[in-house]
Amino acid sequence: MMAALCLISCGGDDDEPIITNSGFNADITRILDVIDDHTWIYSEYGQTTEISFLAFRNPEEIASSLNGVPMTFHGWMKRVYSGTLSDETEFYFYIDTKAKCIKGYGVGSDIKTYALNATCTYYYEIVDEKTIKLKDYSVYNIYKRKD
Repeated sequence: MMAALCLISCGGDDDEPIITNSGFNADITRILDVIDDHTWIYSEYGQTTEISFLAFRNPEEIASSLNGVPMTFHGWMKRVYSGTLSDETEFYFYIDTKAKCIKGYGVGSDIKTYALNATCTYYYEIVDEKTIKLKDYSVYNIYKRKD
């Protein structure tokens, strides 16, 4: 699955910003510069959530697996819950800078589609390069960058 995603997206290395000369606006670029190519971790009460982000070089239109309607996405993300509740889900995501949220739609059974049956929304507040607050339901949890 990851190899297939690499074909439709591009990762960067530590020496060169991934978003250079891209089709992203400045606000989205600022968010991607912090979250891209990193895994973020939150752990409490024996439960751990890890979220990994991989930005596309440019916004990409991906069709719905249900009706083919395309949406524009900024990258791919993977969320892993572990502890009493265990789950692993892959999403395509876009950033809504006005609402300050990252919205994800599940990767469809065909890698080039998104699915409506798996979604997530994280409201964000960037604290610094290694700390981000994400709220998925009612409380902001502090995620630290996993290095």
